[in-house]
Amino acid sequence: MEYLLKLKKDDMIEIARELGIEAQNNFTKVEIMNRIIQSESYEEEIVKAVMEGVLEEKREKMAFEERRQIREYELERMRLANITDRASVSSEDLAGQGVNRRVNLKDLVPKFDPKNADINLFFEIFERQAKKEKVAEERWVSQLIPLLPMEIVELVVKEPPEMGDNYPHIKNLLLHRFQLTPVALRDRFESHQRRPGTLWSDLVFDLRSYLDNWLAGMK
Repeated sequence: MEYLLKLKKDDMIEIARELGIEAQNNFTKVEIMNRIIQSESYEEEIVKAVMEGVLEEKREKMAFEERRQIREYELERMRLANITDRASVSSEDLAGQGVNRRVNLKDLVPKFDPKNADINLFFEIFERQAKKEKVAEERWVSQLIPLLPMEIVELVVKEPPEMGDNYPHIKNLLLHRFQLTPVALRDRFESHQRRPGTLWSDLVFDLRSYLDNWLAGMK
């Protein structure tokens, strides 16, 4: 009967109750097992059958809940996409408001914080601004460096000289090192709020990024 001790206590309690045996949350796993073994109607094969039934039902509930969450998140992603389409401002609406200047993405993109920021979202914001400002891709690494903490810059400069200006290579290097887990991305999605001074469309963009990368990590 030691196989029972490998189960979670909640599962052992459920098995005991299915067998008509009293089991409380304050009982230890050994106490629950002893009550099962010492019951008058104890038969090991019956206990195993009940255990399989309880565990199978638990697996089905978990699978159902996972499917439900994925459906909800897909619907949420569609809703966010619609909001983005409505909230986005066309470049024509902003025509004539700017002045000729040398583009510096340091003024447009928040500096990357490895302890609190999502690396995927950081790169999406960086690339969106680089394309919007029509920065040549061969200059992306030089625009990226000022946005990184010194310890990350040191990682970049250690790369071979021929790869130092290769943006896809540098991006993959940092993604591999600072990628968030699906659980962390889920937490970011559920708790993320609009930053002071930013547009609602920026919040929608952030949420879509968290959601897309979270769902991708679950596959």
